[in-house]
Amino acid sequence: MKQISIQLDLVGHPLFNLPKSTQMPTKQSYLFVIVFLISLTTFSRDIYVAKNGDDSNPGTLENPYLTISKAAGEATAGDIVYIREGTYQETLIPANSGSPGQPIVFQSFPGEKVIITAMDALSGWSQDSGSFYKTTISFTSLGQENFVMNDATALDLARWPNKTESDPFALGSIRNTGGSSGDVINGAYLTEASIPGIDWTGGALWFYGDKPGSGWLAWKRMITGSSAGRVNFDHTTTTNETWVRTFHAPADLGDFYLEGVKGALDYENEWYFDESTSTLYVQLPEGQTPIDGKVKMRRRLETINLKDKKYIEIKNLAVFGGSINMEDSSTWWASNANSKTTNNLLYGVTSFFGNHTQGITNSSRTNNANIHVQGSNNRVEKCEIAFNAGAGLVVRGNNQQILDNYIHDCNFLGSYDGPLVIRGIKNSLVKNNTVFRGGRDAVQYNGSDNEFAYNDISRSNRIADDCALFYTVGAQYTTEIHHNWFHDTASSGKKYKAAGIYLDNDAAGFVVHHNVVWNTEWTNVQINWNGTDIDIFNNTLWNGSEVMGAWHKDGTAFSNVRVWNNLGSDSNWEPQSDKQNNLVVPASTFMNVANGDFTLNDGASAIDQGKDIPGITDGFSGDQPDVGAYEKGGEQWVAGITWQPLYGAAGLGCYGLPGEDCIAVDPNDKDNDGVNNADDECPETPLGTSVDTKGCAVFSLAADNFKIKGTGESCSNSDDGTISISSTVTSYQFKGKIKETGTEKNFTSDALFNNLSAGTYTLCITTTAHANYEQCFVIAIDEPEDLSVSSKIDNSTNQLTLSLKGSDNYNIELNGVVTHTAQDEITLDLSKGQNQLSVQADKFCQGEYTEVISVFDGVTVFPNQVKDELTVAFSHALDSLVTLELISATGKVVLTKTESAGNQTTTVDTSNLSSGIYFLNITAKNINSQAKIVKQ
Repeated sequence: MKQISIQLDLVGHPLFNLPKSTQMPTKQSYLFVIVFLISLTTFSRDIYVAKNGDDSNPGTLENPYLTISKAAGEATAGDIVYIREGTYQETLIPANSGSPGQPIVFQSFPGEKVIITAMDALSGWSQDSGSFYKTTISFTSLGQENFVMNDATALDLARWPNKTESDPFALGSIRNTGGSSGDVINGAYLTEASIPGIDWTGGALWFYGDKPGSGWLAWKRMITGSSAGRVNFDHTTTTNETWVRTFHAPADLGDFYLEGVKGALDYENEWYFDESTSTLYVQLPEGQTPIDGKVKMRRRLETINLKDKKYIEIKNLAVFGGSINMEDSSTWWASNANSKTTNNLLYGVTSFFGNHTQGITNSSRTNNANIHVQGSNNRVEKCEIAFNAGAGLVVRGNNQQILDNYIHDCNFLGSYDGPLVIRGIKNSLVKNNTVFRGGRDAVQYNGSDNEFAYNDISRSNRIADDCALFYTVGAQYTTEIHHNWFHDTASSGKKYKAAGIYLDNDAAGFVVHHNVVWNTEWTNVQINWNGTDIDIFNNTLWNGSEVMGAWHKDGTAFSNVRVWNNLGSDSNWEPQSDKQNNLVVPASTFMNVANGDFTLNDGASAIDQGKDIPGITDGFSGDQPDVGAYEKGGEQWVAGITWQPLYGAAGLGCYGLPGEDCIAVDPNDKDNDGVNNADDECPETPLGTSVDTKGCAVFSLAADNFKIKGTGESCSNSDDGTISISSTVTSYQFKGKIKETGTEKNFTSDALFNNLSAGTYTLCITTTAHANYEQCFVIAIDEPEDLSVSSKIDNSTNQLTLSLKGSDNYNIELNGVVTHTAQDEITLDLSKGQNQLSVQADKFCQGEYTEVISVFDGVTVFPNQVKDELTVAFSHALDSLVTLELISATGKVVLTKTESAGNQTTTVDTSNLSSGIYFLNITAKNINSQAKIVKQ
């Protein structure tokens, strides 16, 4: 409901003049004000648009508008615009913004499929020559942003060599044989003998230079002249990106192709547009004549424009061929930056081929994307964003949320674009996205104080090299990367430098924890130059060239890089880091490495072997945190989108768009299980589930569905043992019951029984899904043994051998030096004199063993500067009495004693002696020794 505010005076009169005929006595003025306010209160409108409508209609359900533009021009805060099924060839540009609590909503009518397209259907075809056909275009060319489709096929700009594969990353390029060096700007050139001798002027050269130490990107430049076997161009770059030229010069060789002139139009599914005559030429498979309406050309750059708008929501529709513009015109570095495009929402939107481009640029990136988001407090959620020669989703600004999106197949040029590009972002959340198939990186990142969590990232590096699934460079305080899957890089040809997480030159301020990184052709984690303030905690790193790698450029060094609690398939933990509690383990540690399941098996060596890290390992199960990304008995987390992509972002199934991987959804069978909605008692059954005639899942559980772990008491009689349950299937309600105690726990995925004493327990699990189901387990809860230590001394070697029992691990302190061991016997070297020994088990309550061991050669007297007592020690047990005679410096005998030397030592009380020098004579069987002492 919309409220129109009217200012009143103290007695309730409106503060504007009314015609005299409407004036009332003061006595009746209050009633007038109430009636007047009601007359100025309006309800938010529901506005309707349909393909059979008319913009002269009132925009109701019965009489809708024809165009989205008409509705967008009228909608104000609180209005909802319902768009009926069909394809709309226009751009959605709201005239107004919404307001807090009253957004303007544009959405498809429930259950109907809406496409907003930037493409226009073409007709009027005539044969040009042979299998070439042409038509005249009535609208203005978009230059590099021209794009042509034939039904469901994206056509290629006329090129050489011809592109014979449909995969957009299979470029069909060839090697050059020569060209200009990296210092040539104007008049640069590339040579290869088989380049056709047609006029390539005005066309474009795509080049990927791959000399050792480069290969970071590909570039494209306009051709300024040509001859057989050679093309010329100007190799200009932006001021700060001369490296594009110097590290990727034709003289150093690489891959290339040429495009964009009519003379190259010689193969099926190619097109060429003559700007001078506005004529489009195409060649279709088998020389087919184009069918009117089937070939479409991009007419508009944008499908939706929300620039400088606030509180606009776009829901459950598809856009094709044009971008979604959510840029912000407020100056980036000003005090009010990112303040004009705010609080907008994209939800359930499919965006394909959103801003396709030829990609000729002096920069390292095209700056073209399906969706550009700037401003602040915007949200992109549950969208599918795919197919772009440049980027998929580009985000910058403050407090943005990128949630649950399916982003793939972008950067067919191999530039510094990618499926997800996050550059210049702050205080934002990127969560539960699935991102895959990028020409360079899958994710490019630059920002501060952001969280990147629960994302599933794969198959990057399809064209370029020395890049990653997640790539960043420089200091980015404070960025938290956690609970993500990074896996299966997919370099082409002989390329291999495809890392998992790549923190490039002078990276700083990252906290990287609880990620799984596997199947990377290069390192799982790569850090270069002055890595600073980087935490690598509790990650599982598997099947890369190394778990960690670094380029330590001369003069650089790591500072405060901590690598703790990580599991790896090799031991290449970064040498310049602080390494603690990292383990190298076999594949049997995990549930199913081949299928990407890196949860821990029962009894895995990583269990309870981690270091407690506040804020990272909080809530761990067992005595200590586990090493790696998954805690046994803890959250068995998954990454990526939470919805089924085969249903599409809006849940409506296929739109019929090129590139879709989807299923047709029957509106009478919402969950596609074969049971009509009217008869379906379980209408949200997951896709592919076996169901009964009522549409409900047929009950079945694998024999190994439940993982049970018993953890013993920490100390004898401490009554703190536990039994944990983890269920692979989480769609059922389970109950676990311990027969001996009667304790019950209801759960869907995990349960924990605690406060258990040592003993044997029977745990039985039932489920409400099936009345007769029960599975029982017998679990033993142990208590730790008391520590037992026996020692044996070898006087000939001065060594101590300890026999240990009662614990898995022991901490031995001998003369201040601590040794950790899991062996049940260990031999240590003793020092001359008295040796202090202490042995402790894993738990303090298991007891402590202490011993003082003396090792002497012959007779030893100490200390030589004495106060109250001196000690005489013998290297072996004596079988006779020993006589001690203490003589002053003047020759006077001041003390004589004869006694047995128990424990190979005897003492002399010197507390009553005067200060000075004394001589001690020691005699016994086979012993006649002297010593000088100083009384202090």
